[in-house]
Amino acid sequence: MVELVIIGGGPAGLAAAYSAWQHGLRDILILERDAELGGILNQCIHNGFGLHRFGQQLTGPEYAGRYIEMLRTTGVRVELGTMVLEVTPDKQVHCVSRSKGYQIIQAKSIILCMGCRERTRGAIGIPGTRPAGIYTAGAAQRYVNMEGYLVGKRVLILGSGDIGLIMARRMTLEGAKVLACVDQSHFADYVADYAAWAARRMDAPLEFLHVIDRHPEQGSGEDHSGAIGIDAQENLLTKLTAEDEARTKNAREQGRIFLNRLRERATAAGAALVDVRQRHGELEATLAEQEDGVRLLILGRRGEAAEATQRDLGRNVERVVRSLHKPILTVTEGFKEPQRVMIAFDGSTVTRRGVEMVAGSPLFRGLPITLLMSGKESQDAPKQLDWAKTTLESAGFDVTASLIPGDAESIIAKTVKEQSIDMLIMGAFGHSPLRTLMFGSKTADLLRSSTIPTLLLR
Repeated sequence: MVELVIIGGGPAGLAAAYSAWQHGLRDILILERDAELGGILNQCIHNGFGLHRFGQQLTGPEYAGRYIEMLRTTGVRVELGTMVLEVTPDKQVHCVSRSKGYQIIQAKSIILCMGCRERTRGAIGIPGTRPAGIYTAGAAQRYVNMEGYLVGKRVLILGSGDIGLIMARRMTLEGAKVLACVDQSHFADYVADYAAWAARRMDAPLEFLHVIDRHPEQGSGEDHSGAIGIDAQENLLTKLTAEDEARTKNAREQGRIFLNRLRERATAAGAALVDVRQRHGELEATLAEQEDGVRLLILGRRGEAAEATQRDLGRNVERVVRSLHKPILTVTEGFKEPQRVMIAFDGSTVTRRGVEMVAGSPLFRGLPITLLMSGKESQDAPKQLDWAKTTLESAGFDVTASLIPGDAESIIAKTVKEQSIDMLIMGAFGHSPLRTLMFGSKTADLLRSSTIPTLLLR
């Protein structure tokens, strides 16, 4: 017999459980079909929650998180991934879950907190039997905010109620965001600082992305070589599966706390719209999926693995840069708001696009620009440099242009030091990976030697 069974772990269920505990009930069980508490709040990433209850504006996940933390101070039990099938007149709750199978729970009292459902296609009169590409606002919200799927790039919203307007804003924002890719190294703080700076300058939403490797190369340290006997293989598999699940759950929780800390840091730095997203998978593939909605990607030049091995350049940087086609800002240790920017210009298509990007973007608006052309001497180099200078000056920039033949790497490094440059803009990995393997990479060499953030153009 359970004193109180609450069906649903959304905002109503969380509030009911906490209130019941505060009023003296000690045997309380929440049944939630989803994998985590929060219900509809988890997909409501806009702010506006918590003004009456907590006296401040919170997003839906933050609001749910407050109640979840409050419940942790109580003895309220929670069963996630549990689907309630039936509630009988004599207060028996029939439910099923992966972990416990089919259960019949006898309750003294039951509170129904299942929320509400959007009306179906038939209820709102959409013709046809297979209306592909038609979503209710709530379904679209869940896909975009929780699952990471963009439901479309050209979207028609029927209705101008609060949810319709929220989704209109959300879909608009998905078209131009700053994406900060972070891992749990100390470099993440500097990524957050530069990401907040960029989002503020561009007046664009900011999203922090944390990718958990599906196949972390780590073992438990236990020796299973003697696992023989009846059912030994099955028992070992069960044990390893349980260990893997525990690791995954722990990684998700650590990632959630980590991302919330970065969001608070970016908000304090002036970023207006900050979202967080956590995914399981491979870094390159995950970033490639996100690329269409990204205006600028920011990542640390080194990460956890490079920290452990003391590498100057993280192993993921070149792979990520080669696989994406958006500008990528690689940041170093420490944060300094850029005051002077240098473009390493070589007349290539990539750096010409970079000049046009700088001219048209608010990111560097009002900052003096040093335009440096180096490398092998060329007859048309002065003409190319003059075009770049004129393009930037026409956009209102104060430009200093220099043409210095010689080794590009050493000249760039010397100019950065002499002119106190805060940020370098350059083209990235112009040659094939095979050529890079045989002859080395100028981009990688410059990144290793540079001590300032570098915006890589693709």
